[in-house]
Order: sequence, then C-alpha cells, then structure tokens
Amino acid sequence: MAVDVFGTRMRIAQGDTGNVKFVAGAGEITDEDRAVFTLARREGTAILRKILPPAPEENAFHLALIHDDTAKLRPDSYEWSLRVVRNGTFDADGRLTGAQGAHTPVLRGTMDVMKVAGGAR
Repeated sequence: MAVDVFGTRMRIAQGDTGNVKFVAGAGEITDEDRAVFTLARREGTAILRKILPPAPEENAFHLALIHDDTAKLRPDSYEWSLRVVRNGTFDADGRLTGAQGAHTPVLRGTMDVMKVAGGAR
C-alpha cells in the first residue's frame, strides 16, 4: 500500500492508498496557505481535486490518497498539478474562487494507475 514517487511521476495501484509530501523551499509555507492538488485526464477534465492544509513546521503539504480516490480510476496515465494559494476561498467542489496570491510549483506531473492483479479491490 503505497504510492511511488519519481520526481513529478507517481505510480499507484488501482484502489490502493498512499501519502505524498510536497516540500517547499525554506520559509515559504505559512498557516494561511493551502495547496490544491488536481488529477485530470489527458484532455484536461479534472477527476480528483484535494485541498491540502499546510504543515508550516515541516514547510510542506501532505497529500493522502485513500481507497475511494484511486478505486474509481481506470488503469492509465493521468496528469496532476499542484497550486499553492494564500488565503484561498473555495467552492463546494474544491475549485478556487479567490485568493490573495497563488503560484504553481508543479504545473504538470504524471500519475500512472496500475491494474491490480485479479481486479480492483
């Protein structure tokens, strides 16, 4: 049960769980920051969006992928991005509706979802 990370490429088995830690440069993350992790199909349709709270003492954001996040994904390659916002406001679907500032440290990465032997759990 894990997600493998190789630079901006992630790999996880369908239906599996895992954690990814995104670390910023020294002193870059504050209590007011949030990160928006978006997973999309290649044509750009978002299929998973998570708002990540800051861990300023670690200067990081933590992404927890749970079974419900990955079980619905078909084995394939998907694109992901990470956007950091200061004092962000979000709608019910997790879309950013306002912020004092934002930057995108990872514009595009790849997540490979692998088929589980015997089918998804």
